[in-house]
Amino acid sequence: MKKKCVTICFLMIGFLSFSQKDSSIYNEDRIDCGNKSLQNLAPFDYSATGGAVNSWSKVLYLSEHIKSDKKKLKGLAFYIGDCSADCVFKTAKNQKIYIKEVDYAQFEIDEIEKIAGYGEKKYSYEPNPEKEGYVLVFDGKIDWKRSTAIEKSRVVIKFNKEFEYSGNKNLIVYYLNENNDVIRTSVEGCDKTPKFYSYREVKRRCVASGVFDKDTPRDSKYRKRGSNIEDKPYVPITEFIFGDFEYNKISQKKSTIEVSRDVIKADGLDYTVVTVRLFYESGKKVANGSDAVEIEVTKGTKGTMIDNQDGTYTMYLTSTEKQGDAIISAKVNGKYLVDEDGRQKTVTVNFTLDEELLNPEGIKPNRIKINRGFSPNKDGKNDVWVIVQDIETYFPENTLQVFDTSGQLVYKASPYKNDWNGESNVGGVLLKGKKLPVGAYLYLFDTGKKRYKGFVYINY
Repeated sequence: MKKKCVTICFLMIGFLSFSQKDSSIYNEDRIDCGNKSLQNLAPFDYSATGGAVNSWSKVLYLSEHIKSDKKKLKGLAFYIGDCSADCVFKTAKNQKIYIKEVDYAQFEIDEIEKIAGYGEKKYSYEPNPEKEGYVLVFDGKIDWKRSTAIEKSRVVIKFNKEFEYSGNKNLIVYYLNENNDVIRTSVEGCDKTPKFYSYREVKRRCVASGVFDKDTPRDSKYRKRGSNIEDKPYVPITEFIFGDFEYNKISQKKSTIEVSRDVIKADGLDYTVVTVRLFYESGKKVANGSDAVEIEVTKGTKGTMIDNQDGTYTMYLTSTEKQGDAIISAKVNGKYLVDEDGRQKTVTVNFTLDEELLNPEGIKPNRIKINRGFSPNKDGKNDVWVIVQDIETYFPENTLQVFDTSGQLVYKASPYKNDWNGESNVGGVLLKGKKLPVGAYLYLFDTGKKRYKGFVYINY
């Protein structure tokens, strides 16, 4: 039988969203959907290569690239591609991970022969990491998944036993798959087996791997196994986790509910924009979408929920003709947002006919018909925001300011000439010169005689 194995090496360049104290990722500053190669050989091969349904691999990591102030290694994480669909694979059972410290930097060319145990009984090989001095840190099942969002394609393996790492020696991690069956999914648009985000390594021999049939008799010629050494293997992007596993969990306490206006006219037409902004337990903003967000209100008419794919979710709330307060709350993945004391977070919007409450700064309500949206997608239709026709003729001394839902100025013009294409033009804004995200934006339009305010919606 042709020998088959993989040699792999890891080089760490940076991190993804986490500090050195918590986590280190080999080879990447960040992981983006679709920007890396995919492979299914390491750390676990579920493809039944050569007819064998079980697999193993040994990965050698260099100490200088395992950077953490903490010495307790608590787990590992991998990224499953390619963000084209939401997929859940059949549970991989009998998965084991072993670790040991070593002084050498790479495997020798004959390492595969030593590991595989070639000799008179060519087909008698079965992995035995305990005999080779490894410490068992994980023994259980793994539910591999992938999503249209890269952070949701991150699969974390939390160790059963923390590994005490000296910090000055290299590590070999031994991955052992004894599921004794292939791992499949039948979902349309999904790969049949998990494929790992990877990069191409061209310099060192850092991993040995192979496949075997656990239940075939040891001396049988039908006991399938194989090995091979590749000089330029594809390397799965791997994350070492030393810190709290909660840092990548969405926080019900840190996530927020906001409204663009907390007082609106009780006429059945006026509206406010409700925004749910998600944060992780670490305090970092969630930068992707696809979470299950629900907004509940006690009064008013809810519009369509918009997933902005940046960790924010927006919805229009239209008033009723009956005055009173609308109490707003939100759920994320089935759980209510709560305050520091564990009480349900709420925001109140007052529906009223009191002009002093509606216009505390004396700004006149909208008396001219201003277009409420545009779609700057270069299709020749509504590519710029036309506030009113012939704006330069009727309002030559006008000024315009546009703000996002957090109150930050994103666009200004004096005079405005019906030529805004959705790009920010304000210094200090990260999106300056770039298209603003889909969503609602507050505008203040001053004709020189009257001031108008309202919301304009950008869609592409």
